[in-house]
Amino acid sequence: MAATFALASHETPQLGGAARYIGETIRKQVGGFWDIDLAIMKNTRIRENLIVQFRAEAFNLFNRAQFFAPNTTFGTSSFGVVPGALPARSIQLGMKLYW
Repeated sequence: MAATFALASHETPQLGGAARYIGETIRKQVGGFWDIDLAIMKNTRIRENLIVQFRAEAFNLFNRAQFFAPNTTFGTSSFGVVPGALPARSIQLGMKLYW
């Protein structure tokens, strides 16, 4: 993955220099976790004591990317790189038989 900001614009702070604290310019601006899951069920009675349940479930319904925080270890080759993301949308179907 590519760096999330320009690496050349940041330098190592020198003692007594103008850049005393680099942490203010390298903020971890990771958006809040936003995830919507949905489950829909339908029960159908076939006989007096026999019920079939159909179930549909969706996790991360709107497929919104949830990225991990970028690497903030200054001076390493992975500085500013986002290491990954949470899984994408997942949909599953199921059927149960109650007797």
